[in-house]
Amino acid sequence: MSDFKEQGNRLFSERRYTEAIETYTSAIDASPRIATYYTNRALCYLKTLQWSLSVSDCRRAIELDPTLIKAHFFMGQALTELESYDDAITELIIAHDLAREQGKNFGDDITGAIRLAKKKRWNAVEEKRIKQEIELQSFMLMLLEEHRKQKLSEVEITGPPETTEAMVNRINAEHVCSHYKS
Repeated sequence: MSDFKEQGNRLFSERRYTEAIETYTSAIDASPRIATYYTNRALCYLKTLQWSLSVSDCRRAIELDPTLIKAHFFMGQALTELESYDDAITELIIAHDLAREQGKNFGDDITGAIRLAKKKRWNAVEEKRIKQEIELQSFMLMLLEEHRKQKLSEVEITGPPETTEAMVNRINAEHVCSHYKS
């Protein structure tokens, strides 16, 4: 069993992630209750951009050992990539708290991942807000244009041309002014 882990670790260090996944899978098949096999394979899934599989392995590792820092950390990273920012931040904060409780030093890795997840969440919210604002402005401009056209259609064409022209100019001026107020 530890042979599988050692072989998987060697393959991982050689950046042969697909082969490492296969080796860790063999380790899991032989000993399905060892949580670190799942976190090792989860990291390989992260390296091969297989976010959902990484999350799945992290969840299994956490079921087996809720104190595994790496399981929470890797899950937070994968959830960030899946754009599940709130869940990612929760997992990353758990990893940060566990590292502090266990006296483990992950340098800036965990806090950096928390900052990244928060930044991506903020960017997603801001993008959505900007899109909604643009849609609202477009809708308001359409309403203003409809209002202007309605006012123009109400102008009496039968009156003297000077009066009709003055009214059209006034309606157009009102339309321009109301456009700049918004």
